[in-house]
Amino acid sequence: MPIVSEIAYAGTFCTILAVGTLVALALVRRRQCEKHFREVDELRKLSFPIISALAAGTLDYKPALQALGEIFPSAPDRAQVVERLLFDGKNPASISVRVLRRLAMDFGLVELWERRLLCCTDPVSWWQAVSHPATAAERLRALHFLPRARSAERLGLIGHAPSWRLLVRALEDLHPEVRSAAAFALGAIAEPQSFPALVDQLRNIVLTPSAVLSLRHIKASLVCFPLGQASELVESLKHSHPRVRYLAADVVREMVDRSRCGGAAEELPLLKPGDLPAELADLFLTRLVFDENPDVRARTAPVIARLDDPRAALQLVTLLNDVQWFVRLHAVRAVAQQRFRTLAEHVTRRLTDVNWRVREAAVRALLSFGPAEVRRLVNHYLTTQDRYSLEQIAEELERLRLLPGQLGPYAHRSGWGKAQVTGRLIGLGS
Repeated sequence: MPIVSEIAYAGTFCTILAVGTLVALALVRRRQCEKHFREVDELRKLSFPIISALAAGTLDYKPALQALGEIFPSAPDRAQVVERLLFDGKNPASISVRVLRRLAMDFGLVELWERRLLCCTDPVSWWQAVSHPATAAERLRALHFLPRARSAERLGLIGHAPSWRLLVRALEDLHPEVRSAAAFALGAIAEPQSFPALVDQLRNIVLTPSAVLSLRHIKASLVCFPLGQASELVESLKHSHPRVRYLAADVVREMVDRSRCGGAAEELPLLKPGDLPAELADLFLTRLVFDENPDVRARTAPVIARLDDPRAALQLVTLLNDVQWFVRLHAVRAVAQQRFRTLAEHVTRRLTDVNWRVREAAVRALLSFGPAEVRRLVNHYLTTQDRYSLEQIAEELERLRLLPGQLGPYAHRSGWGKAQVTGRLIGLGS
């Protein structure tokens, strides 16, 4: 019994000692953190006026860099301190990306972020953790993903193009947050040499069920590149897998949509031969418009509608008569521009389409063509025996607040009176 009591007392003493040690370490750590935060706050107060003047353009870069260099300590953690001061959201948001990039490079932040991105290792098994605890601990420290994800994000934020290789490598990172941050960073940088790697990732997501990257993130990155890069998608647009072709066509469609250069939504600017690679434009006009995958055909309509090519109108007519309703829908929406008013007769046929979305889009397209085609719409409205078409037109006119009194002049030129326009509306209720 005495031996058991001594063992119990010893165990209790060790437990109390361990708890006391942990409490003491926690207190010491807390004081160190408080001291560090006070120092950072003091540095922020000193540097904020300089950074504000630099952002406002009232202070040149070299004097500002010299002044900041005198404020910031030359300790080994200088880069971390500067990182916190520049990227915690409390400094002026108006500072330009170019200036921010120069500061990040001059204070060693780029090197710091690149080192963090390189700290990616394979997962540690339980046997390795038991047999080699020191090595396992070192590797587990490297698996803290937040610094890596933050580093990838900030390399994209400053647009540091030379880091694209590391960011491509980070697309294979063990943690999804790091992979996503790397993909978005590559899109923000838009380095042409990184585009093929992203296209490969897009294909792998379809062809490899175990792919770890998010399709949405890869697409969001690809569409940020200039339209000229779309030539790298030619092979994907010819791929035997229908989903690969669909994704590639959808990326081109979004790239074309982003290239409208401030054009009005009603009349998008044409893409000149130099804007879109000739091989790609020809592929859309001669092959993809007849693709066996209807999703691919649907995505070709907005692209073809932007091409400065005499074949575009004929191929849009083909899509307007497609067997799939959503292909016809994309086609009708694509031709809703003044330059396609010569296709008004083909669009008018879609007023009796079996799908209500297509009928709705056809009404809007005819209204966008101008007064002459509004008369065509009114004439169809007054003569059609298709109740579904009649209801769709009336609903759309009501939504656009085009009352019978406003349609009267168009109806009169077509040989109909205002009373007849009103009568058709009233007849819908019977």
